Amino acid sequence: MKGPNRSIKTIIPHPTRRYHHAFQNGNSQYKTKAFISSTYSWERARQDTWQEALTMLSKRTDMVECARKATPSVNDILQTIRNTIPFCQTVAISNPSYAWNVPTIQAYSSPTTRNYHTESATSQWKVASTAAAHNVLNQPDADTSLLLVLLCFLNDSILPLDLLSRGTTRRKRWNDSGGIEDVDVLHFGLSSKLASICSTPTRLDETLDKLQSLLAISKITDYTFELDKSLPAAVIGLIPNEFHPFWRLQALIIACRSIPWKYLEHPSSNMELFLPHIRHTLQEGRKHDIFKDMSPEIKADIILSIIEASRFPGMEWKQFAIRQSKEILSDLRDVNVQSYVRSYIAQRESVLRRLTGSTGQSFPPPKSSQYETAPGLFTRKSHSGSGHGAIQWALDCIQREMLEKAAEVLANWEPIHPPSLMETVVLFRKHIIMGNIERHRGNFKKSLEHLMISMEIANGYTNIAFHEDSSDLVCSLADTYLELEDPVAAESCLREEIAQQSTGSATLLKLALAESLFAQYRRSEAEGICIEIEHLPKLLKMEKLRLSIILAKLAHTSAKYDEALRHWTDAMTAISRYNLANGRATRIILLSMYDVLQKARDLDTKIRSESQLKTQEQLEAMKTLAGPTGVFYWIGGLRHWLEFLEFTLETQMDTPGRKAVSLPFLYQAGYRLSPAEPDLCPLSEF
Repeated sequence: MKGPNRSIKTIIPHPTRRYHHAFQNGNSQYKTKAFISSTYSWERARQDTWQEALTMLSKRTDMVECARKATPSVNDILQTIRNTIPFCQTVAISNPSYAWNVPTIQAYSSPTTRNYHTESATSQWKVASTAAAHNVLNQPDADTSLLLVLLCFLNDSILPLDLLSRGTTRRKRWNDSGGIEDVDVLHFGLSSKLASICSTPTRLDETLDKLQSLLAISKITDYTFELDKSLPAAVIGLIPNEFHPFWRLQALIIACRSIPWKYLEHPSSNMELFLPHIRHTLQEGRKHDIFKDMSPEIKADIILSIIEASRFPGMEWKQFAIRQSKEILSDLRDVNVQSYVRSYIAQRESVLRRLTGSTGQSFPPPKSSQYETAPGLFTRKSHSGSGHGAIQWALDCIQREMLEKAAEVLANWEPIHPPSLMETVVLFRKHIIMGNIERHRGNFKKSLEHLMISMEIANGYTNIAFHEDSSDLVCSLADTYLELEDPVAAESCLREEIAQQSTGSATLLKLALAESLFAQYRRSEAEGICIEIEHLPKLLKMEKLRLSIILAKLAHTSAKYDEALRHWTDAMTAISRYNLANGRATRIILLSMYDVLQKARDLDTKIRSESQLKTQEQLEAMKTLAGPTGVFYWIGGLRHWLEFLEFTLETQMDTPGRKAVSLPFLYQAGYRLSPAEPDLCPLSEF
């Protein structure tokens, strides 16, 4: 230990009488010096004394910022010492309140947590927990006992190994300057013992094998397992109540820290298995009020992680996650942190309203503030937050058919030069949305320019995970290529993206590929893709809509009119699930149905006549909705299909002996000046 001692003496010299005298006499200037240079003064000082000293340090020096930067390295060194020197794992800490949180020192000079929310001053929690496991299982070792107790405080559903490993290792987070940093989970109050067990693959595997041999768990696959449902009540019932808050916090930290943040980490392929455990630990935390003594930084990280998790499928889950975030936020007293977190909750609520079709309330317009003109460490992150807010406001405008306003909102936000990584993400999203806006308005070349900027950003910044948005970007790019009458380019970019899809669904990409093949008259290939997708167990509503349209066009052009009518009817049902869907695409579907009814000889005459009348009435009713602005081109391929229909109907009207159809508004010069289709953001939009 000579080396470490020598290093410590270099950093903290022996106290001088002057410092000691100043400390005892209350001189604030020297009190700080004595505090950092006299180890015995630290040990003997009262809590209010060292709180005052730390507060002074944070205000007058850059030590807090240096400490923040050094924390990961120091934690690595400490972990190495713990792993190599056995007594360090059980050494007692004189006061658990010394677990300091850097941002908290700046704001309040108060400890991160109290009681058993971090590792206790003694190992009593380990002793009590191990004893409980021993009373239930047959002589488990220390690792097996502690892991068993942890599992008992999670949900009793199937548990993925990823949750344990992700939740106990370093996670990527945005820092105040808009960059990316790795944050050690020990900084957030996780037990070093639990972190060591779960974050070391071989150690975790061996411990799980022991639990399986004791019949405590059953392996479902190589990567998932399930706890014996009789164990949680038995084990928890034997652990003294005073240690329950500690264990609930450990389970909550691991569950929430396992959530991958968008653009920072790739999600697991089985995220649906994570959600029951996140839900359970949150509910237990709220029920037993473990957030009360939690530091603002830990609380903010948990809230932001829950918001990130709300992007995963399931409307009820999304609502639950947002509700939990708001409830935890009510206990957060740090004004700056609260403002930032509240903004992200509002953004997620905006996404949820669009998904549910609610248009009664829109995202609040971004307000100008000092970060617009005074860039700094904190302002880069805030400025990026305002950019994400502008995106949500723009999407709400598009949902209300206000394309010009949406474009204006996006144009008003620009990054601080040079852009931080966090601002680069905003730019990436901004140009995707601008590309869609320009395509909706018929400006296809401008659309391509914006989308190519986003593509260049995605390819150029390998340290940002754009994976979750890549499908939406490529689908938009393919639709633009179709509008530019270049289906070969559309096919090329789609096939490249499909080949790169390692996780997640490529259904929408494949449907766009089928559309590009149909445009090249490669009907059998397009039909093969559609048949494959048609047999999938569950489709999103946009997938159902595009599948129905392509199948309908294939049947329609093959003179299979009964089949075409069925698919056009399915498309009409699918599009009706979108709010405000009374625009151009809807009328093209109705017009297609009318054309099929004109040609379908096998239908009962009465049924055909009634269906024709109903379809014509629907078309006439939509005439009054025509307006000078809106989304003219929404779904790729429908513009060219309309040209086919117009030619077909005009031919039918000119056929001798056929009764003319009175649909004059379809052929007016102003036909294309129609009301908007809504901006139907993908379900993954965040």
